[in-house]
Amino acid sequence: MRKLPDQKRTVPIAEETAEAIRALAAIRHEQHDRGLLDPDLRVRVRYPFLRNGTLAHADYVFAAPLRENSAMLGTSTAKARPRSTRTASATR
Repeated sequence: MRKLPDQKRTVPIAEETAEAIRALAAIRHEQHDRGLLDPDLRVRVRYPFLRNGTLAHADYVFAAPLRENSAMLGTSTAKARPRSTRTASATR
């Protein structure tokens, strides 16, 4: 596995998405925890999606809410699966 250089990357997002991320960051700011040791970065990182003190699995973050909303709307999620098991952003 090739190690990526230490550089910041930017991704364009919709304003609605930016507002949701800001709201999530505000919630995480109020929570007091030490964060988790990131094995790649070798520093403690306060990830936005935690469950019981551990990094939340993609099924918890994406698939379960997608199933619940789809059931409520009466649509199928047979082919809907998350593409990543790790969140791309983290807060310190």
